[in-house]
Amino acid sequence: MAGDDDAMVIDEDLYSRVQYVLGKEAMKKMSRTRVLVVGLGGLGCEVAKNLILTGVGRVDLHDDAQVTLWDLGSLFFAKEADVGKSRAPVVAPQLQELNPGCHVARKEGTLSYVGYDVVVFCDVPFSLKEVVAANLQVRAAGGKLVWAEARGVLGMVFTDGGDKHTVMDTTGQDPPRFVVTDVHGGVITLDDEEPCVFSPGDVVSVSHIEANNGKVLPDVLCKVKHVTIHEVVVDTPITSAYLRGGYVSGVSQPFEMSFDTFDRAAECSEKVSGDLMGNEHGLHKAFLARFRARDECGGRAEKDWAPQYLASAGAGAGGLDADTRDAFRCLCKLHAASFNPLACFVGGVAAQEVLKCCTQKYVPFNQFYYYDGRHCVADSVAAGDPEDPDTEGRRYGLVAGAQLQAKDRYASVAAVAGDDLAKRVRDLMYFVVGCGALGCELLKNFALLGLGCGPKGFVTVTDPDKIERSNLSRQFLFRNQHVGGFKSKVAAVAAKAINPKIKVRVKTDRVGPDTEAVFDGRFWDRQDGVVTALDNVNARLYTDAMCVRHMKKMFDSGTLGPQAHSQVILPKLSENYGATQDPVEKSIPQCTVHFFPYTAEHTIAYARDYFSGAFEAPAAALQSYMTDKAGYHRKLCGLPASGARAEVAMVLSALASAAEATTPDKLAAALRWARCAFEEIFVHAMQRVLDLHPLDKRDNASGELFWKGKMKPPKPLAFDAADELHAKFVVSAARLRAEMLGVEISGEVSALLNDAEFVQKSVRSAKLPYYVPATPQAEPQDAMAIDTEKPHKAAVSSSSSSVAAEESGFDGAWQALTDACAQLEANGRLSCLSAVRPLEFDKDGDNGHIAFLSATANLRSSCYTIPVVTDNEVKRISGRIIPAMITTTALITGLVCMELFKAHHVPALPLSRFRNAWVNLAMPLVLTSEVEPPRQHPYLSPDRTTEATVAQLPAELVAHHPLANKTWTVWEHLDVSSHGDATLQQLFDAVAAKYGISISQLSTSQGTMIYSEFNPLHQTALFQEVGFSSPVSSLVAKLCNEAPKKVIDFIVKGKLGDVFLGKLPTLRYKIV
Repeated sequence: MAGDDDAMVIDEDLYSRVQYVLGKEAMKKMSRTRVLVVGLGGLGCEVAKNLILTGVGRVDLHDDAQVTLWDLGSLFFAKEADVGKSRAPVVAPQLQELNPGCHVARKEGTLSYVGYDVVVFCDVPFSLKEVVAANLQVRAAGGKLVWAEARGVLGMVFTDGGDKHTVMDTTGQDPPRFVVTDVHGGVITLDDEEPCVFSPGDVVSVSHIEANNGKVLPDVLCKVKHVTIHEVVVDTPITSAYLRGGYVSGVSQPFEMSFDTFDRAAECSEKVSGDLMGNEHGLHKAFLARFRARDECGGRAEKDWAPQYLASAGAGAGGLDADTRDAFRCLCKLHAASFNPLACFVGGVAAQEVLKCCTQKYVPFNQFYYYDGRHCVADSVAAGDPEDPDTEGRRYGLVAGAQLQAKDRYASVAAVAGDDLAKRVRDLMYFVVGCGALGCELLKNFALLGLGCGPKGFVTVTDPDKIERSNLSRQFLFRNQHVGGFKSKVAAVAAKAINPKIKVRVKTDRVGPDTEAVFDGRFWDRQDGVVTALDNVNARLYTDAMCVRHMKKMFDSGTLGPQAHSQVILPKLSENYGATQDPVEKSIPQCTVHFFPYTAEHTIAYARDYFSGAFEAPAAALQSYMTDKAGYHRKLCGLPASGARAEVAMVLSALASAAEATTPDKLAAALRWARCAFEEIFVHAMQRVLDLHPLDKRDNASGELFWKGKMKPPKPLAFDAADELHAKFVVSAARLRAEMLGVEISGEVSALLNDAEFVQKSVRSAKLPYYVPATPQAEPQDAMAIDTEKPHKAAVSSSSSSVAAEESGFDGAWQALTDACAQLEANGRLSCLSAVRPLEFDKDGDNGHIAFLSATANLRSSCYTIPVVTDNEVKRISGRIIPAMITTTALITGLVCMELFKAHHVPALPLSRFRNAWVNLAMPLVLTSEVEPPRQHPYLSPDRTTEATVAQLPAELVAHHPLANKTWTVWEHLDVSSHGDATLQQLFDAVAAKYGISISQLSTSQGTMIYSEFNPLHQTALFQEVGFSSPVSSLVAKLCNEAPKKVIDFIVKGKLGDVFLGKLPTLRYKIV
């Protein structure tokens, strides 16, 4: 699709999450791309779905085959009534519905590859000669080729990107950026918060260096010569004397790849890759053998030629080794099975290969990639036919006439899992936590696999979120008409459209401690397993804790752009999710945010804080005053006098603006307020920092300048109505102020805010706040202790009442507020205050929130010589958006569902059969690993976290102890039952009698302290009221403000004699 890159507009509301992964330039290339998908079975439909949702410009579809019962195992747009119909007319209209912005069309008759950027073949039954011929034809037409196969449980993706393919991004991650703290020639010292990740030979950009003469040096590109943990040596020395500031940023360097045609690449072992735990070279031989067999066997049915071909292929020097023979037999036996999890995985990989070919973003596979899923085949299927004449273990029997037959829509599932497991899965009860991108894919997979479709089975799904337009590019079950609806409700209806037999119970509650009345013990006990589809660690940890408590299987997964992971958690067999945690996200110190920022993240954090203080707090305070004057007065009396006066002044300012009679008057008042806010934030506040820390200030001890390295001095701005960023701040701030005060943002309002004359007239009439110099609140050496009152408190209107409130004592300020409300009531204007409402920050939609944050953050960055960022980047950082795309989501849910099937195999499979996965399609890399068993902890070990630590427990205490030499895992607990609610003393006595341990500290699983001998003050205050005689359940209910429970888990610390013990299992208390 031809077009001018600069004129092309990307729908950022729809594609924002994808754009955070691929970038705007790649999105533009993709929107011009034409793709032909050949083969519309489950795999082809997955590939087309992924491309259409991601935003490819045009996707054409070709398939003359008919829908079969085998297809219903993965073809989500086909129903049982469609069996016997041509695939393309069935799926094409539904694929178009996924994204009206992508042109989808059917192609019939003889194939032509002219005009396509990429051609994708999906499970097309070609022989080797036909594959090679198609490859050459695509090349001759100027296109690139992706060939994908998902046969039973074995997958292949082949990529031919042409003789010359340039890769612009090799990692899929933002280039690293480090803050400079010193420069000596070519030696650059970096901030010590993070270790340097550059390597010799890397290209870096050195920017924003301020020299001793006060000038900012031009940016320069350098090559890295040498690195240490906090230093980088570059080949281009900085000749000017360094003063402060600066950044060293990585610069991604393009590189060239060269691809061969299918036949030539097939002969090169370096062109074959796969999972490190698989046998990719054996799979390569097996797939090639199957392609060649089609040439040699003249189109006969596979079930007829496979046994004879295998026998001949195994003979002689050119034969197949044992594992390759096994893979070939698996291919031939399960060739018709369209197993949904494999289609998801291969479809995700193949679609990403297409995107790499058309965008030059990320590294394609070079050139064959294989996935070996034999680990998830049921033993009954792999065992084969006892009449098989092959003597190599009788796996995947291929006796003619003994082929699998399609009986119903679950034929593909039964072919892989066996009839018994397929039926068992249909009667499972599963809980899906979260219904975003992962949740949608999982529900789709469950419907196709039959999970929850049997008489006893059902799926419960919960998600409190509603559908937003930005969800539509990766959350497969939602369409435009669903925006605003609850995700879980819409997804349940969509899953039932895929398979009418699935039973979905819908919840809209968040899973956490506050919803334990909804998801109670009985609910968790009923589940056969839990699948998490969450985007935050805390929710995962809570769900993990519930699964450990109730001994439930859990399957976790997550994505981050081109990366994804999955983890299998099996009761008693594996470690749980909480056993290993991601690094804790670092918080930004408030002094950095408000006074000493040095990155865009800091200025965006300031803008986000300011939003809450300026557009939420005033309205909330005014509402509090209007609904409960006495209660609001008591609240203010509990504040410091200065804080109470400032809050009343803020309320008075909002009240005065809200009382304006007409919309133009309200807007004019809001514009005046915004102009005053500009003066306070970007002029006065900057000057106050310099009052306390002049440019020539030096450290008393070292004599070094205070403003050095990452300490950047601010520069007050001078307001310029003609400056685009200044105007953006004033207009966006005024809009939000007016909306908070009850003005409906209509066409009239937008027209006034776009009227330069109206805006400038209002701004010029603003009475700017006078400057109040900063005064240190401590001795000179502690002068960094600047007043950290919320920044919005000074940005008030100069109305006489608010100024009087700010300058008077608290009583005077309160009286001014009371008088102002009385005046409004006397004038009949008090009712206008009912429209005032707090604004809750919302990163999505055309609501002006991101425009304000962007203007505020970038103006503040200008003050501190920090690089400015785009609105889209402000949206990502302020909204804590996780970059995402459908390709990684689809493939990781496929891997999750493979593991889920194995978890319900009878007899139970050993832990060695299960796999965790980590994927980075940018590199590209797919790694699986065996699941780790749970960590073993000794019951009797000394606590090594206290000053009273001993090397080992005294022998006389351990001898003959019931727990001596025993260990426990997270899946075990200390168990105490009671007929009726025991007292706390009885609970302690029961633990001592059963386990020989004295309790020294007791708290709930949520952290509420019940008893601690380490804290006598706490113990005294608590037990003065309740004592050891209080019933346990009643005590916990009172302290936690919840209903009494019959099962309570406690976190305990204990002693053996006088020696404190180390970590102990959870104590489970039951009332029976």
